[in-house]
Amino acid sequence: MPRIPYPDAGSLSDIARQTLDAMPVSLNILRMTGYLDESCPALLQLGAKILTTQELSPMLRELAVLRIARLSSAEYEWVQHVAFAENVGVTDEQIDALDHGHRTGDCFNELETLVLEFTDEVVR
Repeated sequence: MPRIPYPDAGSLSDIARQTLDAMPVSLNILRMTGYLDESCPALLQLGAKILTTQELSPMLRELAVLRIARLSSAEYEWVQHVAFAENVGVTDEQIDALDHGHRTGDCFNELETLVLEFTDEVVR
């Protein structure tokens, strides 16, 4: 359940409505960007770039996202990204470790541990 109500499609600006209507996937978090009116397309473009053009591997990205979700008590983000993480090779053991607040251990290699440590520093 969202903390604030989803925007009513009839109340969206034309550009926000057109942008959301053109999205191939309808996730609830995308619906919330409708409140951004003219900034909606730019935010969604930034999100797409983060997911598709960065140098960080999808697996490392999802480990970081899951760590951020737990550090921030962002249950929606956690639930959404567990499936993404599994699809890019994050193991059940790694997901369980992150779910229990661990960012080190035998299930993480040196690079993964460094990314998770960096994630902690950025969040804090």
